[in-house]
Amino acid sequence: AVEAAAEAEAARQKAEAAAAAAEAAELEASAARLQAAERGRIGRAEAARRLRAKEEAEAAAAETAVGAYQAAAAAREAAAAEEAAAVAAVGRGECTTGSTATVATSPPLSTSTSSVGFGSASSLPAKSDDAVPPPAALAGLEQVAGLTALVDRLPEAAQQKALAWCSENEVHEVGLIAAAGIADAFVAALGIKPTGVPALLLRQRLKRD
Repeated sequence: AVEAAAEAEAARQKAEAAAAAAEAAELEASAARLQAAERGRIGRAEAARRLRAKEEAEAAAAETAVGAYQAAAAAREAAAAEEAAAVAAVGRGECTTGSTATVATSPPLSTSTSSVGFGSASSLPAKSDDAVPPPAALAGLEQVAGLTALVDRLPEAAQQKALAWCSENEVHEVGLIAAAGIADAFVAALGIKPTGVPALLLRQRLKRD
């Protein structure tokens, strides 16, 4: 009887030790799961931070490029206005400040039988801007609302790609491109430089639309 009691006590102690070991193993497994979850959370937060930094850098670069383009456009407009004012002044005869002999011996600017002087503004040579017209809008762009105004200044090949992309992706108005968050995919499909001014302006116009 004494031996049986001793064996029972030994078996009970072994069972308690096994239960304690199992509990310790479960605690270690729980701690490992918590550590893995924390590492995953930190990794996602870091990835999100890097993505935000990249987007902010791209936005700043786009704003800088657009600002430079707008400044250049303003300078071109100012130069064009000055040229137009000079042409108008010539047309009114304001530049004929010399003697009548000087005016008479000056070579005519046109073959028309206009009055003595520099003649009207229409007799002057055409401006260089008129010699190189912008690319014509591709036929069929009107099938997608707003697409003509969006890409009419791009080369014809890019216009064709824009129309094909809209047809393939079932886009019937350009506002859907920004709404779906696929402006970058649209610009990439046109075959133009992704970081060039035309591409940056396209993204800006898509955001406004």
